[in-house]
Parts: sequence; structure tokens; C-alpha cells
Amino acid sequence: MARLNYIAGIPAMLVLLFIPSTVVRALLFLLFWFLAWFFKKSPYPLFTVLVILGIVFFNLLMPYGQILFSIGIFKITSGALKTGIHRAVTLEGLVMLSRLIIRKDMKIPGLFGELLSDTFTCFAVIMSRKERIRGKNIITALDSLLIELSGE
Repeated sequence: MARLNYIAGIPAMLVLLFIPSTVVRALLFLLFWFLAWFFKKSPYPLFTVLVILGIVFFNLLMPYGQILFSIGIFKITSGALKTGIHRAVTLEGLVMLSRLIIRKDMKIPGLFGELLSDTFTCFAVIMSRKERIRGKNIITALDSLLIELSGE
């Protein structure tokens, strides 16, 4: 199953990256988000929306193109808005696609594949125990979790 995910994910990633249409990228993002939700890969809708809004906002700080409207001295321009949306749906589409194709039982041949596989395995274990990483001592909690994982 991991190999099938990987094989299906590569063309999907290439389409997402090389199709210039923002509408197509947005539709792919929505498809990947729905599939991640359907397969219980926890897409965190609030976090996703906040990331998209953040990317669009920071693109609006560099205005170019036709001015759509102004809020005080802050100008909302068509070029910056389009670029922000394009970048946001591309990044979030890749994030959702990675949630679908990356699994801890994924095997990639060679030394690089082994290193990558170990990294994904560690990441999956950390994410399964993320509730332990809370509060004021995040670094200490993460450090103790990593030390525990090194023993396993």
C-alpha cells in the first residue's frame, strides 16, 4: 500500500507543481484535503486556513498590479492577491499530498531511502505522541521524547 501511495503521489505532485493555473491548483488542494480528511490523516482545517491567510497576507505586503482597494495606507493589489493565493494553494496542496503519501512503512531503496524511511518513521512516532509536547517546556518535552525514541 505504501508503494502504491508513493507511485500515485509523484504524478499528482508534478501536476500540482507544473500546471500554472491557480484554479486547477486550488481544486487539487481541495481534493487532497478531502482525501486526507476521508482517510483520517487529520488535515486540521483551522491551521490550514491560518497558513493560507498568512501566506496571502505576506504577499499583500509587497503590492503590485492594479489597486483593488485600500485600508488606510495598506493597498490590496490584484497581482499580490493572485500571487498569494497561488502560492498558498500550492504549498497547502503539497502538504495535503504529503499527508496522503508519506507513511512510516514506506520503503525507498538505497542508503538515502533508508535514511528517509527512518526519518519518516521517527516523524510518525513523534506525531502519534504529540500530545506529550505541551506547555512551557516544549523543548524539554521534545528532547525527552527524542531520547525515549532513540532507546526504541
